[in-house]
Amino acid sequence: MKIKQTIALLTGVFAANALAATSRWSGDWFEIEVILLSNLSDKNEVKEVFDRARSMPEYSRSLDILRSVLSPEISTLKQQLPYCDDKYQRAPLITPAKMPQAFPLLSLEQISAQFTDASIFERLMADEQARLESTDTVVDDLSTQDTELSQAVDASINTDEQAPQAELVLTDEELALVEQAEQRFSEIQLRYHAQTKPLSASLCAIHPEAFHDLNPNPQLYTYNGIPTDVMPPRIGQAEDLYSNTPYIIDRDSLELKDVFLNLRRSKNFRPLLHVGWRQQVFEENKSTPVKLYAGDNLARIYQLALAQYQQELEQEQHSEAALQQILDGSEAVESGLTPAQEKQQAKQQRLNQMFSTLDNFDENQSIDILNRPATPLRIGNNDVAMDAAPTPPIQPWYLDGFLNIFLVGNYLNIKADFSILNLSLAEQETLKLVPDSVIDLKPIRLSQQRRLISRETHYLDHPYMGLIVQIRRHDRPVKQDETTDLLD
Repeated sequence: MKIKQTIALLTGVFAANALAATSRWSGDWFEIEVILLSNLSDKNEVKEVFDRARSMPEYSRSLDILRSVLSPEISTLKQQLPYCDDKYQRAPLITPAKMPQAFPLLSLEQISAQFTDASIFERLMADEQARLESTDTVVDDLSTQDTELSQAVDASINTDEQAPQAELVLTDEELALVEQAEQRFSEIQLRYHAQTKPLSASLCAIHPEAFHDLNPNPQLYTYNGIPTDVMPPRIGQAEDLYSNTPYIIDRDSLELKDVFLNLRRSKNFRPLLHVGWRQQVFEENKSTPVKLYAGDNLARIYQLALAQYQQELEQEQHSEAALQQILDGSEAVESGLTPAQEKQQAKQQRLNQMFSTLDNFDENQSIDILNRPATPLRIGNNDVAMDAAPTPPIQPWYLDGFLNIFLVGNYLNIKADFSILNLSLAEQETLKLVPDSVIDLKPIRLSQQRRLISRETHYLDHPYMGLIVQIRRHDRPVKQDETTDLLD
């Protein structure tokens, strides 16, 4: 009997645990608002030792909600623009409707001639005087209106007597100079590629084939992409209330705007990202971490520096090849030998040089030559020395990481995994100006998990960064057709 009671008790405990594992809020929509910030306090006072070997967790799946804001889909907008090249002419999307002509079309000169004719004003004056004589009006009012009408007639007659001014006509060269002057003194300086030069006065789009013919670096330029060097501190976009996938909310929906403004005035903190989004929340085994990043786009800055370095390297190699070709040509002209004879002569000179070096061997002098730094290539009177190639960044963004929101029972939980560099890009450039300075760049990890209560503001502290988060329940609206289906 006791065995049966024990089995029944254990069965009840297991059933209760199973029910507790599945929360009643599972699958419901929540609104998450996050502020990521960097700590500007003196790091010399930090006694904590950070482990460099710790790396970011690798999730099998994650959600990048910021990509839709940083790289919006602009293909629809490009369809509204004409192509820059004449051979790719796009037909207009909307053809204006042509209505039948109801009245004859008059030019501006014809309309002006009708209204400046003195006879029209004379008839108007006569009709006005006849009307005033048939009514009991005051004589003073009549004389005042008569005077005003006479002045109008005189002004129109004087206008007709004046000689018409000649219209200013500019040549194509003068128009080009005017356009260059407007561009030169404009607050917004635009630089057009040769493909867009024919229609530089208006916006136009490069045809995809012409864009690919330019052979752009795909890591720097995409046909429908907009590169971003620095993450904007505040992000928002138009809300799709009926979306079935997570989406970013509008700035007006953010409730921690006062906290963000206070942080911007603070001397100890600098807000890097303020964003909010709506998503469904499930248990941890069904949750999807949200990828967040802020600060400088180190990956793009590296790609720009690498592209510039490769371009300078190609220019240097081209200059060296051109110089060597010039030297080879001058030597050939001076010697007057055939290529085979020049090759044999070069070999003999090299052997003679080696024998001479062995005869006059000096150990100290050889060591001095080996320790001597390499001299740059000298072309004319200028020294050309290439800088070292840029090194890949430790992480793609100054602040990079994941935020996972999930349910444990009926309680909300967050798990934050972020990595921030100990030196910002501005601090690194400042240290480069200091003589004999050593830039010890390393990533600093933040990994915390906490249980939250809805609508309460929580702060995750760290010596290098901070995280302010608030989670609120969201009642997702239902479309009208969905409501009708439910009622039926």
